[in-house]
Amino acid sequence: MGNQQQYAGQEQVWVVTPPRVARFAINQTDMDPAPTTAREYQISSLGRYLISPASLNIRRRLAGCEIHWLVSRTFRWLSPFHRLARKKTASSRPPSTLIMDFSSPVVSPFDTGLKRHIDHLYDTLRPFDSFYQTLDGINPGQVQRVNGICEDDSGFRAPVALDGTPRQQLDYVRRHAGREIEVRLKRAHITDGLFEMKGFDFTSFDPRNTQRLIRFAHDGRPRACVLNADHTIDFWLEDVKLVNYLQLFEYCIQHNPPLRDSLHQCIQGRASALRLMFNPRIAIDYSRAPLPAVFQEAFGQTRLAEPHDRLIKQNLNQYQVGVSFNAMALQQSGRSELCTHISVLQDLRALEPIKDRFPELFAEMDKRAAQSEEGKYYLLESIHGAHHDG
Repeated sequence: MGNQQQYAGQEQVWVVTPPRVARFAINQTDMDPAPTTAREYQISSLGRYLISPASLNIRRRLAGCEIHWLVSRTFRWLSPFHRLARKKTASSRPPSTLIMDFSSPVVSPFDTGLKRHIDHLYDTLRPFDSFYQTLDGINPGQVQRVNGICEDDSGFRAPVALDGTPRQQLDYVRRHAGREIEVRLKRAHITDGLFEMKGFDFTSFDPRNTQRLIRFAHDGRPRACVLNADHTIDFWLEDVKLVNYLQLFEYCIQHNPPLRDSLHQCIQGRASALRLMFNPRIAIDYSRAPLPAVFQEAFGQTRLAEPHDRLIKQNLNQYQVGVSFNAMALQQSGRSELCTHISVLQDLRALEPIKDRFPELFAEMDKRAAQSEEGKYYLLESIHGAHHDG
């Protein structure tokens, strides 16, 4: 990838280009305006979405709630003594989690009629759900706050803050449980390595729309910002590690065809993206499995001796990063399925111990790898799965 010209095709999906060295100066009151050496990237609208600090609204089904109990004045006065004695009382009980009895099926996001039918079904079942009986038995005066528990089309659950007093929060849960509600997220990057993808409009993605991402060092620490077309600052990155996530995702898109096809389906309106997750502790154990296909391709027809095979596998369990992308895909039959694409990446450092023993293998993996902010990674293995709904 030299520059954005490589993405002229309307269905080509990408997030970030390799960096180039540039001279850069920012006119900020807390920074020296003198030019400094920086790394400049081009990012697409998808790349911008992933790292932007802007809030977004999505819709999710309210599946239940989490009750946080009020701590009594007596307990607050006695709490230092209870902590010393390591005792627990009813006043310090943990939050209570309430989930509706009737779990939501995986419903096609493309079938609005089916969604309306499911909502009607939940309304019919409400009187028989013990969730409401438990909710009605809660005294708002004993509640500190109520968090909603929402789930997406795949059944993935996450807490969401609710407005108002505890009484208002309980009433809101009672009225909206089992239905879709609007959820406001602070940004697409929910927590370290986890991104909400429903907030991005893939159908309007244009690979020719780009912005400049600048990464540089200031006062001994890394900084990064995104620029507007007039070279003013669009926003600062809250965490420079986000640049590394963009690079890893870009590598997966370009080297994992099923993942790339899934993103193309999102652009064409035939799939609905759900989540993107980076897991640096995936730790897949290859000691009892055959060597991944990438090594078998590197060795060709050569059959490795058992000691050599074992030696290579010992080094495959280190420096792994799992990149997982989930989407609901529309099938020709009209049904939808939850598709998961996992790219297992490995830092080339994992092969350093066998570099001298297998120089040709190391050279081949080095050729396949791409540099990121935190290491040089290659695709160790790709895993794909689908769950069909009714």
